[in-house]
Amino acid sequence: LEPFQGQFILEINPDIGFAMIDRLFGGLGTADFSSRPFTDIEKVVFKKIINWILGAFPEAWENILRVRPLLRDIESNPQFTQIVPGNDMVILITLVSKIGSSEGLINICIPYIMIEPIVDRLNAQQWFAKTRLEQTTRHINILRNRIKRTSLDLYAELGSAELTVSELLYLQPGDVIRLDRKSSDYADIRIGNRVKFKGVPGQHNKHLAIKIIEAIEPETIDPGEDGELTDE
Repeated sequence: LEPFQGQFILEINPDIGFAMIDRLFGGLGTADFSSRPFTDIEKVVFKKIINWILGAFPEAWENILRVRPLLRDIESNPQFTQIVPGNDMVILITLVSKIGSSEGLINICIPYIMIEPIVDRLNAQQWFAKTRLEQTTRHINILRNRIKRTSLDLYAELGSAELTVSELLYLQPGDVIRLDRKSSDYADIRIGNRVKFKGVPGQHNKHLAIKIIEAIEPETIDPGEDGELTDE
């Protein structure tokens, strides 16, 4: 972690590591291969994942110091990962990560002796004081642009139907399920669990598409008689 002298450890739970690789290879992130080591191809892919994670470090440290993390090696045997004597102090940052049905920890271990030269800059008062000074229009615009580039999944819901288990078991190809809407009704277009638009399904350039007809105004939240918030 330049310009610091020394090394730190980024430890990723094998369940999370294999889930990341499985997702990149087109899987659902549910594969369980944690009982075996990485193959050579998986190591190459995993190095790219780690470099992508390390790419977030400069932004996280920018209020304190300009840093440049470098990946030295990937090691699966903890006996070969000792970077300081066992009685030295370290800073341990633990993150809970979940990918699909796989869940595990990502640990960042930084030796105290490594960051000791700048430890006086890590007090909360200086951190927040500098953060407030940097809330300029430029930073707000950067944040706004990043939010605009965020990808969201949209779902078009044509309708729904309730079936008993018996009816579900006897479904056959060619059966028709009657939905709770008419063919002339608009479809709900959802972002997450919220209906944001109404639209009409169709085709565009030989692809299935949906035309947005109207936008749904967000719900207003007003205080009730007893002071509690209620949705209207």
